[in-house]
Amino acid sequence: MADYPARVPIVIILIGGTSDTAPMARLLVQAGYEVLVSQATCNPLASGDHPRIRLRQGPLNKEGLEKLVEKEKIRAI
Repeated sequence: MADYPARVPIVIILIGGTSDTAPMARLLVQAGYEVLVSQATCNPLASGDHPRIRLRQGPLNKEGLEKLVEKEKIRAI
């Protein structure tokens, strides 16, 4: 990954189910990343209440994903 200034957070989007995604999100946060979890369902995410883990819910098509990546300045999917 490229080096970015400390003031620019590197945001990673995780697309997956709740049981797979929560542990990965916690590990990425521990490594210093911000995480946006995207779920098609409205099931709760057992990731705790961490300020660097955000959740979006609902179906996401190709165009929606492209817009989300641009808006949130996602660096990795």
